[in-house]
Amino acid sequence: AYSALELYKGMQPDGGMIDYVLGQLTAQVILKKDKFPDGYADKSRKYMLGQFDRAMTVIENANNEVDKKWWIRIPEADKLRYDEMMREARIALTKDGVYSKEMMSLLRKVRCKEEPSRAECVNPVE
Repeated sequence: AYSALELYKGMQPDGGMIDYVLGQLTAQVILKKDKFPDGYADKSRKYMLGQFDRAMTVIENANNEVDKKWWIRIPEADKLRYDEMMREARIALTKDGVYSKEMMSLLRKVRCKEEPSRAECVNPVE
């Protein structure tokens, strides 16, 4: 969003961007199995997996567009508060049926693989 939304125009003199992931994007495709040839789902998954490195390159290039002076590092205590706030929101949205329990479980596993010390990994409520 840095370039596309021209965020750099509004960051002078004391602005910045917090260097902390607050969200994960996923894509889900639901289709009628009988409308597609056998093996289509497997081929689609393999294709998407094959795009992973390309997508990561796009993300890395976007990160590199941002001058290092604009990144704001936040204290660990604040990160813990953000994590807990986001966790509470995920739990509530899952309980209300907005989020899929299965998807939330999968995403938690991904987060815990990256950072096993997270509270949600030690005490998985969702």
